[in-house]
Amino acid sequence: MLDYRVRVGIESLQDRAPTRFYARNLVLTPSAALTRARIVYELDLLGYVPRGKPAGPGEFSLGRHDLELWPRTASADCRFPLRLTFDDASRLQRLSGQDGEPCSAELEPFEFANLADATLADREYLPLGRIPPQLVAAFLAIEDRNYYRHPGLDPFALLRATWVNLRAGELLQGGSTLTQQLAKNLYTGGERSWLRKLSEFAHVIVLEWRYDKQQLLEAYLNDIYLGQDGSRAIRGVARGARHWFGRPLVELELHQIALLAGMARGAAAYDPRRSPERARLRRNEVLDALSSLGWASAAAIARARSRPLDVTARPLVRAGRFPSLQRMLREQLDSLVPDRGAADHGLYVRTGIDTWLQMRAEWAVTEALDRHVATVPAARGVQAAVVVIDAKSGALRALVGGRDQNPEAFNRALAARRPIGSLMKPLVTLAALAARPDLHPASRFDDAPPALQDAQGLPWRPGNHDGRRYGIVTLAEALSLSLNAPFVRLAMEAGLPRVANLLTTVGAPVAGHPWPSLALGAHEMSPVAVARAYLLLSAERDPGGIRWIDGIHDRTAKSLWRASAPDGPRADPAALMVRSMMLEVARRGTGRRLTEAFPAHGPLAAKTGTTDERRDSWFVGFGADHLGVTWVGHDDNRPTGLTGAMGALPLWLEVFAGHPPRAVSIPGYAGLLAVFIDGVSGARVSPTCARGLRVLLPKTVVDALPTGPCH
Repeated sequence: MLDYRVRVGIESLQDRAPTRFYARNLVLTPSAALTRARIVYELDLLGYVPRGKPAGPGEFSLGRHDLELWPRTASADCRFPLRLTFDDASRLQRLSGQDGEPCSAELEPFEFANLADATLADREYLPLGRIPPQLVAAFLAIEDRNYYRHPGLDPFALLRATWVNLRAGELLQGGSTLTQQLAKNLYTGGERSWLRKLSEFAHVIVLEWRYDKQQLLEAYLNDIYLGQDGSRAIRGVARGARHWFGRPLVELELHQIALLAGMARGAAAYDPRRSPERARLRRNEVLDALSSLGWASAAAIARARSRPLDVTARPLVRAGRFPSLQRMLREQLDSLVPDRGAADHGLYVRTGIDTWLQMRAEWAVTEALDRHVATVPAARGVQAAVVVIDAKSGALRALVGGRDQNPEAFNRALAARRPIGSLMKPLVTLAALAARPDLHPASRFDDAPPALQDAQGLPWRPGNHDGRRYGIVTLAEALSLSLNAPFVRLAMEAGLPRVANLLTTVGAPVAGHPWPSLALGAHEMSPVAVARAYLLLSAERDPGGIRWIDGIHDRTAKSLWRASAPDGPRADPAALMVRSMMLEVARRGTGRRLTEAFPAHGPLAAKTGTTDERRDSWFVGFGADHLGVTWVGHDDNRPTGLTGAMGALPLWLEVFAGHPPRAVSIPGYAGLLAVFIDGVSGARVSPTCARGLRVLLPKTVVDALPTGPCH
């Protein structure tokens, strides 16, 4: 029975690790338009150390117009260190290797969350061969210098401890060897009693009989307690290195190794953040032990003694770096690998999370939002949500569910279903143009409010938010100005059930009969559902939904699940025509503040949304690479006083400040041509016409368009 217990304890150590979530790798290439600030932010997250000159992995130096960097990940075409040069706008202009040749490289992914609960230690198991010999020597020097010469129990240490205990009349010392410490950590606990001590001796005898010294040393170094992260213990030297120094174990220097080894006696007592002087003295004790045994040179010992503690101000790897993501990702993991999703299965989960965008989104909601709504009394205390996805693949890039960053807080991005207002208009247009080949952006509709009835049988005449009427206008003009009546007419002409069917395909079905008010957004959707719907307009091939996770593998690197590339149908002409109209919303319509914010940037697609009495403020904007959805409103549904352009659009701009999505292209395939039309008459006009709208039209329509004057 004791033998079985010992085997289970040792052999389960490798599996007793939390499941970890990683963000996407940052690829260092000029085409990514990376700023200096973004690269330095990523290096700080990953624990890279600034040096005068990088001499090894995990180091960088920052110059006035350049940055030298030695990444931890290998590169097939780069000789390290790398040199990154920036232009006058601080954007990455060139990346070259030590030989001066242009190349590309990437940084390792950042671990932003793990699923360990309060009872599960945070550990990262390393084989003994991957643990630096100098660290092994430091632990042996200070904890058990006779480790290889005793059978698990050190007679001389036991005699010394027994004498002290007898004189004191109680158990004060244990004369513990590394094997005894391992037995105490794994099996017997730390209670000070003779009975517990006898149990420890029995476990030590079995451990030494069943395993060799190297196996026991490996187990010890992967289980030693080295600190606390909130409610969870930090166990093992690999995790200890990341917790205290923010670096992989292999990058630690002698003064850091000695500090880590010194904490084996008591991580709380020698906590270098709380008791730096006590920790420094203990570190120097370890250095003295190494010196007395001749296991380190005098020069190395002297250098190490003169160094500061070099611990980070706070742990770089915490259980909840991006709390809005945690609960959602845990649920997605359970759905993908239901029999392997337990917190202690030590899985590695790759996601598409962009650390910079996630940081910006959290800051925008918790800090910047108040500044933008300060002048609107009704908006004080509003909540907000942000969703950013890859505009082509649907991979999640960032998500924030509200001001409260607790993982268990209500996540509005996922669960808040609110009327979407004018965000429905591009979706209505998509459904209509897909169903009716004779409809296109130059088709004309009357802006006069139609006489209709609502769901209660009462008269309903949908006018515009500004109370004006614009006469007969093109569909492109109606979308640019977010007029109401043309889209009600469009939905009824093409068939409201077609709009309802489109919403069903994106997971936002209409309950009951689709009334004409559906065309103006009288339908509740979450921000995530809105993002999914707009993927139909941004992606070249429909990916089938938002991709929450990119891949999952176990500790042996065996793949358990991998996301596939989008293989849905190619974007049809209807989607491309709607996309071209949304570019005009950003250029001269209700979303023009987007173009004003990035005047030198290429075209972006946009749509604002405002619900009745300004209760909800929405904005969707996308480029070639990112699609962002922002929502602002009160949880109790009272008016905010904010239109989409006043609340959600500024929030979107805060998320993408300095790094807007890449410009949208409007490809002329599927028999479509890009032309300029007059927004009222629909006639073809010169590209220099200020009122001209650049849209995609079927070639047959372009051939039949009259040429008109520029109004």
